Parts: sequence; C-alpha cells; structure tokens
Amino acid sequence: MKKLWALVVALLLVAVAVGCGKKQQSTKLSIWAFTDELKKVVDDFKAANEGIDVSFSIIPSEEFRTKIRPVLRSGSGAPDVFLGEVAWVRDIVSWGMWMDLTKNYPDMVKQYEDQAPPYVVDLGRDENGHVVAMSWQACPGGFFYKRSIAKNVFGTDDPKAVGELISTPEKFLDAARTLKSKNVKMLTGFSDYQWIPFYGRKAGWVDSNNNLYIDPVAMDFFELAKTLRKEGLTAKVDQWSPGWFGNMAKKEVFGYLLPTWGLHYVIKKNAGDTAGDWAVTRGPASYSWGGTWLGIYKNAEAEDLAVKFVNMLAVDADYQEAYTREVGDFMSNLNVDAKMAKEEGDPFLGGQNHYQFFMEEAKNITPGLETKYDQDINGMYIDAIRNYIEDKMTKEEAIADMKGKVKNAFPEINVD
Repeated sequence: MKKLWALVVALLLVAVAVGCGKKQQSTKLSIWAFTDELKKVVDDFKAANEGIDVSFSIIPSEEFRTKIRPVLRSGSGAPDVFLGEVAWVRDIVSWGMWMDLTKNYPDMVKQYEDQAPPYVVDLGRDENGHVVAMSWQACPGGFFYKRSIAKNVFGTDDPKAVGELISTPEKFLDAARTLKSKNVKMLTGFSDYQWIPFYGRKAGWVDSNNNLYIDPVAMDFFELAKTLRKEGLTAKVDQWSPGWFGNMAKKEVFGYLLPTWGLHYVIKKNAGDTAGDWAVTRGPASYSWGGTWLGIYKNAEAEDLAVKFVNMLAVDADYQEAYTREVGDFMSNLNVDAKMAKEEGDPFLGGQNHYQFFMEEAKNITPGLETKYDQDINGMYIDAIRNYIEDKMTKEEAIADMKGKVKNAFPEINVD
C-alpha cells in the first residue's frame, strides 16, 4: 500500500510539473518595434502583470524589415510580438509570419472588428480575409487651417463653412486663388496634397491580376499640381523641411493636410504663438496617413502573454480610454472616440473637438486601397508629378518614366 501511495504522489508531482499537459504560464515577452511609442504601453503591461519581464527592442524603420524577416524565417530569437508600419504593413502580412488571430482567437477578433474602422481592420487581414494584425490607433486626416486667415479672406472661420469652400479639387483651387489675392498661400507645397488622390481613388496601384493601375483620380493630380505650381498657389516648400515647419507659426500659409497625429506631434510643436487660431475640416476627400499594426509571431514562445498584450492595447476599451487621455492618440476603438467626442474641445483648435471630426472621417475612408508596393510606388508617383510640374518632362514622359521604375523594381507587376 505504501508503494502504491508513493507512486500516486510521484505521478501527481509530475503532472503538476508539466502543467497536466498544458504549457506553463510564460514570464517573459519579447517585442520588436521601429518606434518608441510603445514604451509606455510596455510599462503599463508590466505593471498590470506582476513578475513579467518584457524585452523591448527598437530597430530603425528603414532597417526593420531587412532585420526581422530572416529571424522570423529561422525562428531563432524571433520576437513574440512585432509591429508593421502602414507604408509596409501589407508587405509583412504577405510574409505569412503573423499568427492567424481570426482562427485562434475569434472572440478577440470579433470585438476588434465591431469597434474599429473598416479600413483599419482591412490593413491587417491576410489573403483569406483573416485578421493577423491589429492597430490601436486610427489616423484619418483633415485640413488644419488658421482661423484668422479664414475670417479675413472668406468671412468665416467655421469648419463646416470652410470645408464646403474646399470640398472638391475645383473648389480647392478657387479658394487657393482667393487666398493668393490676399497674399496668402493655400499650402506650403504640392506634395502636401498627395493623400487626397491616394484615398480618392477607386482602386490601388496593383489590381488582382498584378497589373499596374493608375486610377483617373491619380492622373488628375498631375494637372492640379501643375496649376498649384504655375499660378503660385503654394510656398514651393517641401514637406518636413525647415520652411515647412516654420510656416506653421506664420500667416503666409493658410493650412496643412495632416492626420490625427499631426495636431499633437507636428503643428502644436511648431505653431509658435498661434495656439487657439487653428481649426480642422475636411478637404476634397477623406484620407488616412500613418498608423502602426501589431501581431503575434505564428510560433511565439510566449503566446499567452502576446495575446494579453495585443488585446490590452488594441481591444480593451478601458485601457484605450486611459491611453488616449494621457497620450492624445485617436484610437481604433470608435466607442472610446465617441466618448471623447462628447467632452470639451481642444483650446488649441479654438475649442473645436477634433474627436468628433475624425470619427466621421474614419468611417468615410475606403478600405482595400493599400498594397504591399505602396511605399515605393507612391514615391515614384510623386517623383513623376515633380518632373512634370518642374518642366523636366512632359506628362507622358513622366508617366512612362514612372512605369519604367515600377517594372524595374517589381518585375512581377505587369506594366503596359
């Protein structure tokens, strides 16, 4: 009898040691990112999960894909969670290295799909339509303008009234001409406008048959950009240059086409003493610019912690509300955004509540326009327009040059 009990106790100890056949609770989570914006989230996660260690590695954006892809393929030293930037998230999705969350965690995915803008969800879907990556933020854009200029030139600074004045490409140009008559430029440069044609298109750069497709809306931008340059309706300053930032604090440029993050991280930091003189409205089309997605490595060692982390950031409403109140991001959870939209507006925007505005814009953005080639082809497209408006090439030559670059960079794309 003693031997029997000894055997039973031994078996029980073995069962406990192996977790009765189940994987033991992980204590260490590894995350690879290209931005430090998750540092706060990592700290919050550690605080909420006592005894957990998080290895958080930041790799420069331009090196991220090159460094992470071989690691994911080999599985050696691969992170449990890794990020994708909007410009190349579709490329990472195509690798098939993110876990199928729709299959493995359908309840979490259902909650995410119910609360996030369709275009945000769509960017994290694989070829089967399954969600493999989620985002905690949405980045719809708007036209940020100076109220004092609007009042002086148009007789009103009301966002709806100003939005109506620039609601089509034709009206945008007419408004720019009116501004010019008062010695004010509509934009700093033509490339500020690029997100309007990108999201005004009916289809993306590459169709289902792998053919290059230049949407008529994208073609129209050649002439609009030419008009902006020829008639002197912009300050002829490139994005991200000192002059581009500098004009935010001056009265020589009317507005900037920027997304949600542009308010806190760009305009407010460079607006000088113009705080309170800003507002945001819709331009000729709803658009999005930016965003970060995160997913779980398909062979993650700490899958349990990875799911907790992704769920906390991209799904949990309580955490998202606390996060947006502290950081100011416009969240992917429209229920949280709706709550923020009921509160007081931002004094910087003259009391306007930008959550109200961006909520509607997020719903208007067409999903399915992005491809894995976008970062490269977008750049080739803007280069083609620049060649045309600077009279370096005819429009036909510029388009042919763009097509040649696409074919050279991506032989698999059919170019006529």
